[in-house]
Amino acid sequence: MSSTKKRFLSHWRLPSPKNFQHVFRAACGKSTNGGVTVLAAVNGLNHARLGLAIAKKKLPASPGRNRLKRIIRESFRFHHEQLAGLDIVVLNTMNAGSKTNAELFAALIDHWNVVAAQCKTSLS
Repeated sequence: MSSTKKRFLSHWRLPSPKNFQHVFRAACGKSTNGGVTVLAAVNGLNHARLGLAIAKKKLPASPGRNRLKRIIRESFRFHHEQLAGLDIVVLNTMNAGSKTNAELFAALIDHWNVVAAQCKTSLS
């Protein structure tokens, strides 16, 4: 595996609140289960970008929020090529903190597949 796949590259981040708003307004894909909700919108670029909206109200303990963010970023790193051309925003639900790492990874793989399929026609 190349070294670029081992780290989360800065151009994979959603850079501004404007980009988050674009995803919320123009989402072409949505998937919810396993403690997270994933929204996706076409970004017009040749790579995917990720934004995290992890609410303190839904997951009060900072170690839990940080664990969830690390898992989401790691899963995204391994699936970003499948999501090329999309801006993704991941939100947590109330039960995200009770999920194991394996459950979160499995749910995220399902989410990536669902939003990629839902937005496939928009990318064509």
